[in-house]
Amino acid sequence: RLKIAKIKEEGQSQANLGFVYIISNIGVFGEDVYKIGMTKHLNPVAYIQKMGDFSLPFDYDIHAVIQSDDPVTLASRLHQEFSNKRINKINMHKDFFKVNLGEIEAACRKFHKGDFKLNSTTEAKEWRQSVAMSKSDKKKAA
Repeated sequence: RLKIAKIKEEGQSQANLGFVYIISNIGVFGEDVYKIGMTKHLNPVAYIQKMGDFSLPFDYDIHAVIQSDDPVTLASRLHQEFSNKRINKINMHKDFFKVNLGEIEAACRKFHKGDFKLNSTTEAKEWRQSVAMSKSDKKKAA
């Protein structure tokens, strides 16, 4: 019985396992706008990349992917922490917030006791290259 209980407990733990992610897209949403989401996909990076493949002109920058035994609760706590900074106040499924990354990091550390790495660099490579090309085109036209 103990062995069966342990197997059930481990299975339940695996069923709850997931990821909370922090992403941005400066070319689409501007600076200091972050999506705080969660997924139970086994490859969260591939999931994030797929989210922006066809519907956005630029890729997302991934700032953190936090593995959690309870990603739903972690994401919910983060959303609640920044509820006053939510961009869409009507549709609660649009989890974008106008907040700086330092505040997000502090909240993540407050609600998640495990280790994670936060990438503070916003590469936005294609957007930056596009802006530079637009400036170059304007100079040529002038």
